[in-house]
Order: sequence, then C-alpha cells, then structure tokens
Amino acid sequence: MDELSSYHRFIEHQAKDPAAGMSLEQIDKNIYKHAKSLQQLAFRRNGLSPVSCLPPEILTRIFTLLASRPPSSQVLSKPRRYLWIRVVHVCRRWRRAAIGCPALWTRVVFSLPKWARAMLTLSKANPLVVSHRATRTSGQYPRSVKIVESALQHLQRIRQITLELPSSWLQRLFGTITDPSAPLLENLSVSISECHTIAPINKMFTLDAPSLHTLQLSNCVVEWDSRILHHGRLLSLQISFSLLAPTKSTATLSQLLPVLARNPNLQTLILRNVLPEASSQPETPVDYSPVHLSQLTSFELACEDSLTVVELARYLSIPASSYFGLTCRDASEGADPLLSFALPHCDPGLGGKEIRTVRLSGTSSGWFHIGCYPGLAEPSKPEGSKPIRRQSRAAGHLLVTCRFGENPFQEWSARFISRVFGTPGLTTLEHIHVERLPDLPSEVWRNLLRHQVHIHTIELSKCRATSFLIALNTRIGDGDTPTSSGGNEDGLGLGFETLSGSTPTHHLLPNLGHLSLEEIDFNDEGGGTTFSDALSTFLRSRNGSSVSNGGTALGSLTIRKCYNVSTEDVEHFRDVLVGTVDWDGVVKSGPDVMNPRALVYDPTTSEEEDF
Repeated sequence: MDELSSYHRFIEHQAKDPAAGMSLEQIDKNIYKHAKSLQQLAFRRNGLSPVSCLPPEILTRIFTLLASRPPSSQVLSKPRRYLWIRVVHVCRRWRRAAIGCPALWTRVVFSLPKWARAMLTLSKANPLVVSHRATRTSGQYPRSVKIVESALQHLQRIRQITLELPSSWLQRLFGTITDPSAPLLENLSVSISECHTIAPINKMFTLDAPSLHTLQLSNCVVEWDSRILHHGRLLSLQISFSLLAPTKSTATLSQLLPVLARNPNLQTLILRNVLPEASSQPETPVDYSPVHLSQLTSFELACEDSLTVVELARYLSIPASSYFGLTCRDASEGADPLLSFALPHCDPGLGGKEIRTVRLSGTSSGWFHIGCYPGLAEPSKPEGSKPIRRQSRAAGHLLVTCRFGENPFQEWSARFISRVFGTPGLTTLEHIHVERLPDLPSEVWRNLLRHQVHIHTIELSKCRATSFLIALNTRIGDGDTPTSSGGNEDGLGLGFETLSGSTPTHHLLPNLGHLSLEEIDFNDEGGGTTFSDALSTFLRSRNGSSVSNGGTALGSLTIRKCYNVSTEDVEHFRDVLVGTVDWDGVVKSGPDVMNPRALVYDPTTSEEEDF
C-alpha cells in the first residue's frame, strides 16, 4: 500500500515539472533562454542606478583622472588588480565608454605587454606618455622593453619619455629610431639603472624636440653641443652622475656656460658630479661671459670641492630669492667663498628667503652641504607655547651638514656653522633641529643662539647635547656684546667669541615653548654635569623665572627612544615643568648615537625631491 502511494506522488510531481519528458538539448535551450532573460533584467536594473545616469563624458573624465594618479607600490606589484584598466570589467556601459576614450590610453602600461599593444591602438593619434623602469634580471631582452621599442616608433606623437633601464637596453632602444622628429616632446628623462655604469646614448642627442622644456639625465654621457641642449626653451635641466661610476662625463666651464646662456629661462638647474675639480681647470683663468639666469627658482650643485662652486659662481648670476643646495666633499679651502655665495639667499635684506627652520647635522663621510629648501614641513605649534610670529615673505628651510672627526670636532667645521648663524638676515628662526652633532662647547652654542629670540621649538636627535642645555640655561643682559678671544679652553682657537656686558636679565631663547628629545643619553656627561641634571636645572630655572625678568616656562617636553631615562626622571620633570611631558616609555641602554658609521651623508639623495 505504501509503495502504491509513493508511485502516485511521483506521477503527480512529473506532471507539475515543466522539464518533465524534455530531452537534454531542450533543457539546455530553456536554460539559455532564461539566462538571457536574467541578463536583460540585470542590464535594466543597472541602468536605473544613479551612477548609470552619468553621461559618457563625465565617466571618461573620471577614468582619465584615475589614470593620471601616480602608481603606488601595489600598482607596480599587481597592475591588473589596481590600475585604471579595471574599469573595463565593471559593466558593459563602462567598457564602451572607456574604449571609446583615446585620451585614457595615452599612458601605456609596458609591464602588461598585451595591454600595452592594445593601448597604442586605442590611443589613436593622441599624445603618448612613455614611462618604464626595469632592471636586468637575465641576459634576455624583455618583452616589455620590446613594446617600448615599438612605442618609440610613434615619436612624432610622444609628449613625455621617462626611462630607467640598463645601458645596453637604452642604446638599443634609441638606436631603433629612424625619424628623430619629436615635435610634441616636452619632458625627457633617461636614467641608467646600473649605478656603476656610464654609457653614451648618442642617438638620443640627435632628437629634434623644439618643445622640450624638461631634460633629466642620469649616468648618461652628455654631448654638450647637441641640439636638445641648445634650442633655448629648457625650463628644467638636471644632469647627474653616480659616485660609484668608474668615470664621469665631466664638463668644463667652456662646455657648460654656453648651454646655460642659450637657455636663459631656466627655472630649475641641478648638476651632480658634473663639474671637475677646480684644480683640474686651466691654471690661466679664462674670461667667460657672465650668464644671467633671472628666472631660476631652484639651484643644486654637487661636486668634489668648494672651489668648484666658487669657480662657477664667478660667471653665474642667479636671483637671491631662489632655493639652493650646495654639496662638496671638501670645503676646508673655499669655505668662506662658498658661504659668501650661499648666505645671501638666507638674508631677506638682500632679496633672499626668511629662514624659520634650521637643521644642523653631522657626518663622518666627508661631505659638506648647505641648502635652502621649500616644502619641508615645520612642526605644529605645541600646546602651551606662545603664538608664532608669521612673516609675509615665503619662508625657507635651511639644512647644514658638516664633517666632524670621531672624537674632537674639526675646528673649521665649527667655524662653518658659526658663520652660517652669523648671517645678518638669519634672525627669524622659529625652529632648530640638531642631529648627529658632537657636543659643541656651551660657549659656542651661546654665541650661535644669543640673537635668536623667536625660536619656539628645539629638537635634539641622536647627539650629545649636555653643553647645549648648559648654554640655554645661561642668562644674558640686553647690553651684552660679543668680544673676540684669542682662544679658549675648548680648543676652538681664534674667531670664537665670549659674552661680556651688563648684568644678565634673561635666558637665551626667551620664547622657547617646546623641547623634543630623541635617542639622547640621559647619563651623558659634559661640562661637569650629566644630561639628566642639566635638563632638570634647565626646566627648574625656566619655571622659576618670572615674566617681569623675561623668563618663560617651557610648555611641553617630548621624549622618544632615549637612553637611560627612568620613570623617576620623567615624574621629576613633570614636577618642575609647567606644561606636559610626552614620554613613549621606551628606555634604551648602551647608546651608540655618535658612532662614526652612523654619521653618513649621501649627497645623491639629500633634498632632491624638494625641488
């Protein structure tokens, strides 16, 4: 009886099943029919969403902005996942809009060879951007570089070329160019990825690029009489050679000065290891015509010795308002002329920048650097500090890096810093950062800082700074005047000064509101006291000063990754400090902050991104 009931239920189910009795082919046709119906419904549904109401012109504008964003590390590692080409996979409408916009495909992605070929086609006649970086992983010529080779055959419609490749690949790429005409080319940047190699790329200098205004070459042998250097429309010229290269394509003044004279509208000039040492110049001076670069806003020069800078400065005239960076291996002989060239840029009275931030650094690598740069973030105003006085003129950031010996600092390096701080116009400082410097005697710090009344923030990082605090704890009088001395107990010798004058009335840096310490040894001894004791005395004296006699309580103290600091020290500082103590709780032991191996300065990566 149960079996009969089950059979009847099966018959009823078959009668209600629409696919009952159908063949396999008929079922497949029904599946396809219903799938098409669902797809049409999905299209209709997507068409009713707000984003689908945007006209194709707006969509392509959004896609173009997405494509113009600089690539991140994720983009370079997984381009299929992050690049703007993903928009063609979102929906049919987006795909149609993207493929129909030639401007979207002008930035060719050579790391995806299949897409790169399609982009060259989809871009049609629009100006191209050719940019590719690759290193040699094998002896084979990679597919991506072959696509670059194909792209360079469209030279007539390329507006930007940025290549960083091995020398042999670059020579092969430019060697395939049959027509050197590049009427739309505006930016040309070529770098040899092998830092130990310098190679000639002769075909590159035969390009006919009348619109070229930015030229950047790295480790490329330069043909100084080429047409791309003499057409007179350059706005930015950057030529550099690596220190690791066996030979350098150095330029004499007779080669460089005519190039600069033919491009009077230059705004950026960067020359790294291009000029030879001054000693290798002809002994008989040659009277070259002076070169005036009245539009120059950024100037950077790195060379072997300061005399090379001085030699170029004899014939080069640039605005005092321009930012600059001067780097040399040896400044002992030409330090004064070097500073005479640089420091007017830091004097508003001579048309230079108002310097609000100074960073003093030490190095044992043998390099000396002084530079004024824009765009470096200044610290935010700490709580409890006084209002910051603002200047009307655009401010600059001054970076000074000097060479010091392992134990006693070199006298002329200290003179270098002293001369910088003695600049008549350098009286608007608000922030000073000292890092990796030996512990200069307190007398030196007093003379350097006694005229700086606007400083509100001091950062001490990875250095011995006990004497610095002792100097800040000095009280001076309004009538104090520096007097020269023939020498002092710290071995500075001639040229340094001591204070004398009326009765002391106020501390150095009366507007100081914030002190930041990073990797400082609190057990460091200097001037007969430890850093911890000097800091306690400094804070207590500041806190005990009254407004009537010019004293100012410190607003805040920041302690980061310091050595031999204890909870008791921090609590003691909180007791004597009017304001706040921000301590990360990290205590390090065995400080090695003045290890000469750590005092390394690389002039090839100094501040180049800030230009």
